[in-house]
Amino acid sequence: MSGFMSNIVKAFTMNFGKKEKANGVNFASLRILKEIRAVTADLACADAWFDFEEDSDMLESCIYYIESLRARYRCLLKKARSNNVTISPTNHV
Repeated sequence: MSGFMSNIVKAFTMNFGKKEKANGVNFASLRILKEIRAVTADLACADAWFDFEEDSDMLESCIYYIESLRARYRCLLKKARSNNVTISPTNHV
């Protein structure tokens, strides 16, 4: 497996449920929250791309990209729920 593909596999197989804590901070929860924020930002960009795209092939590509981001978002929400991840106004990531 190439280095690029192995990095992708590692990224998608990270153990988010691992309870890594130091000084009362759950780093697994922070990782999940960061990933959710990143996917949310990507979705906003993809929605803007969809709004301005004119080529039908690129629109189709955009639709598949948005659907893949939504699937990733749903997966992250499930992981967050299963790990009892919560966010508060003082939780900065």
